[in-house]
Amino acid sequence: MPNALDTWFDFLKDRPLPIQAAIALRVQQTLNRAIASHHDFAEILRFGPGMSIEVFRSLRRLHEPPKNPIETLPHAIAMLGLEPLQLATLRMPSIDRLADEAIPGLRLCFGRAIQSAYFARRWAEIKGLGNPEAIGLAALVDECAEMALWSNAPEQMLAINRLRAQGSTSNDAALRVLGVSLNRLSLRLAEHWFLPPLTLESLSNNVYETRPLCVVLATHLARTIDQQWVNPKSALLLELIQEFLDWDNAQVVALLHRQAAEIARAAQFTGLPMAIHHLPFITEQASIKRRSSPLPATRLVKQRRQPQPGTPKPNRAPSGTDQAQSVQAKAVSKPAQSSTPTPEASPPAAPQPTATHNGGRTDFAQALRQLVTLIQRKLGLQRCLFARQNDAGRLKQELLVGLDTEPLQDFDHELRGSLFFALMQKPVGLWLNSQNRHRYKGLIPKDAGDWSDKDSFMMALFCDNRAVGLIYADNNGAPLNNDDFMRFKTAIEKFSQVMTQSGRCPEHVAGPKADEAISTDPS
Repeated sequence: MPNALDTWFDFLKDRPLPIQAAIALRVQQTLNRAIASHHDFAEILRFGPGMSIEVFRSLRRLHEPPKNPIETLPHAIAMLGLEPLQLATLRMPSIDRLADEAIPGLRLCFGRAIQSAYFARRWAEIKGLGNPEAIGLAALVDECAEMALWSNAPEQMLAINRLRAQGSTSNDAALRVLGVSLNRLSLRLAEHWFLPPLTLESLSNNVYETRPLCVVLATHLARTIDQQWVNPKSALLLELIQEFLDWDNAQVVALLHRQAAEIARAAQFTGLPMAIHHLPFITEQASIKRRSSPLPATRLVKQRRQPQPGTPKPNRAPSGTDQAQSVQAKAVSKPAQSSTPTPEASPPAAPQPTATHNGGRTDFAQALRQLVTLIQRKLGLQRCLFARQNDAGRLKQELLVGLDTEPLQDFDHELRGSLFFALMQKPVGLWLNSQNRHRYKGLIPKDAGDWSDKDSFMMALFCDNRAVGLIYADNNGAPLNNDDFMRFKTAIEKFSQVMTQSGRCPEHVAGPKADEAISTDPS
């Protein structure tokens, strides 16, 4: 009887991985250029984990596969040729055509891969390690099993994510759901797919060698910060990266913030979520004067001991890093340079009126579905729903998209005397979180269930100055941030304006007009 590793390997080994539409387009454009080098294609594939893996899988399918291991993308593309590259862009499925529950998880996975590859390559350059391109590539394809599972078995990955949210490690969660760890499955697939040897070393947890250790640190950091930067794991990783680079805490924090901004700018054309949007800025919501508020990452990590007089000083950071600056100034000032907007930094565009059979007027229900989907995908949130206000004075779930949506299927609550009643009076949003939940405890319905103890965004949707319903979004327990809250509100406000100006508000609206509403501001 086959074991779990053999079963999942057989299930996944021949199934295709998806490609981002932006990557397919850039590859086709480069193929159409009069002159293009293998390095030009490799530069594009740095941002396409799925297609990078497909290049190596295609090498294995050649009539005469390479006898020696291939370590870099330019070398692999040179051995493969351009025709298979063009066929791959046409044959590989697009991420957008996957099942709805698979798309957010795979986008996060691809975004992590791109960031970990960038971290690993840059750290290798700082350390002076040989062939930093090979180190970056190993990090890019490291999570190959998770990419394959999101593409072909999203229900299992959702179950693994639920266990992760409850505190299990990725491998422990996978053992409970799949019967095999993600590392072992990735290693088996990497061997079969002809992935670079350094990938096999890092997946084997060979942390006694510098090159695989660089890959392991980069991939672990990318996973740890993909939702929030300040947590016990990131504090430990900071200390390990300090030792790896032989830099002090302030230098490493400034470096990571700068690199997160650099890769977010470079990868903005992909539209994938990036960790830069979870940086711990000091705001009113996270004041360092409150002991209960999260502190900047630099406060959670012990400062390294100052060297004794006469001992050699550690290697310095590149020019531009001033040792005299404070740790806090470095941690906050560097990300501010990343003001260049990216697709994730901009609010989702409100669905615009399009011509239809009814005289060029947009169908409100169709546009509303587009809005809910855009909020969930563009902001990288796990769940988003629209609950309509009915004549019976209740809010009932009507549209629901995202991951692990089953607990919200029965979202149906009485308006009167609840938090929702206040929200439905005016188009103002609420970010419900650990710092303000106690203020609304008496207003949260007793049968609230799944959502009541999670960080969430809520805002009434108004059309022609009347409340139509409520839009709710969360990350299924993971913390949210102020930037995403502002984009959430802006998207809903723009949608309301477009629908009102185009005359496509629903004919029957149960809610009151905003100017007739009771002045009750939940914030």
